[in-house]
Amino acid sequence: MHRAIIAHVSQVFHPSVHFDDANIFIVGVDLLELLSQQPLHIHSFAVLRKAILATTDASFFLRDTPPGPSILVPMVAAVFHTWMHGMVQPNGASVDVWAELGTMVRKWLTHPSVSAAFAAELVRRWKVEVTAISALVQWFYTPPPSGSSDKVPPPTTDHHFHHAKDVALTSTFVAQQVAPTVDAALIVLDRLLHVMSPSATLSSLKPHLLLAVQTSVRDIVSHWVLHVPALGISPSTILCLFGEWFLPSCEMPMSRDFDAAQAIALETLCLVCTAKGRDVLLPPHVAMFCRVLHAALQDTTNIRVLSTVIRHASTVFGRCAPGIHVLVPAFLHAIDALTLFYTSLSSSGGGSSSEADCLACVELLFGMLALPGQYPHVVHESWRAKLHDVASTHGRVGSGDTVLPHLAEFDVE
Repeated sequence: MHRAIIAHVSQVFHPSVHFDDANIFIVGVDLLELLSQQPLHIHSFAVLRKAILATTDASFFLRDTPPGPSILVPMVAAVFHTWMHGMVQPNGASVDVWAELGTMVRKWLTHPSVSAAFAAELVRRWKVEVTAISALVQWFYTPPPSGSSDKVPPPTTDHHFHHAKDVALTSTFVAQQVAPTVDAALIVLDRLLHVMSPSATLSSLKPHLLLAVQTSVRDIVSHWVLHVPALGISPSTILCLFGEWFLPSCEMPMSRDFDAAQAIALETLCLVCTAKGRDVLLPPHVAMFCRVLHAALQDTTNIRVLSTVIRHASTVFGRCAPGIHVLVPAFLHAIDALTLFYTSLSSSGGGSSSEADCLACVELLFGMLALPGQYPHVVHESWRAKLHDVASTHGRVGSGDTVLPHLAEFDVE
C-alpha cells in the first residue's frame, strides 16, 4: 500500500504534468512527509527515498518553469525530513542511506544550471535542521535548574526561526521518536552535518555558495558558543564537532573570489577560540589556532581578512591559553598595516568600519600589556628582533605582498 501511494504521488511531480492549482504540489509534499513518519518495510523506505529525490529533481531541474517559493520551501524540508524521520526505520541511521542524500545535495549544489533560489534553500534548510538538532543535544546536556530534579520539556521551537515550518521538531516527532536519547540525537546531528560533506561537497562549491555555507556554519557555531557557560563544555568540544566544516576554508584560498568565505571561516574560528567558559582550549587546538591565525595575518594587503581576525580575536590575549603569546609579532604587524590603511583613507573618512577596527586594535594592545604577568620571559623578548625580517609596509599597503616569517615555536611539532 505504501509503495502504491508513493507511486501515485510521484506522478504529480512528473515534468510533463501541469496543474492550474499549485496547491496540489503542497498536498503531495505533505503526503510524502507523512509517509516518512510511518513504520515502513525496508524496501518501501528505499522507494520513498528514491521518490522524494526524483520528484525534487524533476520539479526544479527538469521542468521548464520550476514551482515558486511556496512549493520550494516545503519540498526541500520534506527531503531532509524523509531521512531524519527515517531514522526510526531499521536501516535509517546507516551511513550508506544518508550518503544517498549527501550525494544528491552535492549534485544539486554543483550543477551548472542550479537556480540561486534552490541552492540557497538547500543551504538554509541544512542550517535550520542542524541548529534544531543542536538545540535538542544542548537540552540533554543542560543540567536542571538548581533545587529541581526536573528539566523543562525538550525544545520544539527556537528563537532563531521566524516561521513554524522552519522547525524540524514540529509535532515533537523528532524529539520523541527519532532522538529520544542523547546518543540518538548525536547520531542525527552527525548524519545531518555530513549531508554537506567537507571533502566532497564544500571543496566543489562556487564562491557564493561556499560563502553561504560558511555563513550558516558560523551561525550554527555561534548558537553553541552562546551556550558554552551553561553546558560547561570546552571550546575544544565545539572544534571537534564542527571544525571539519570551517577549518579548511580558513586556509589562504587559491583565488581572491573565496576571500569572503575565508573571512567568515576565520570569524567562526575566532568565535570558538575566544568563547567564555570554565575550560580553555586543549594545547593541540591552541597550536592549530596559532598556525591558522599566523597564516591569515601574513598577507597585509588583504584588509578584509586582517579586519576580520583583529575584530573577532581582540580578546585572545585575555584567555590565558598557553603559548598564545607567539602571535604578538603577527598582530603587531597587522595592527600597523590596518593603521596605515585607514590613515590613507582619512581624507574620505573610514566610517564605522574603521572605528570598530581601531577599537579592536586598542583592545588587542591592552591584552598584550598583561602578557608579562603570564609569561615572565616576555619582558626580556626583543620584539624588534622578531620583526626584523618583516618587510615594512609603510607607504605601500596594498602595493605588494608582505609576509611574516614562519612560526619557529611550532616547527618542532
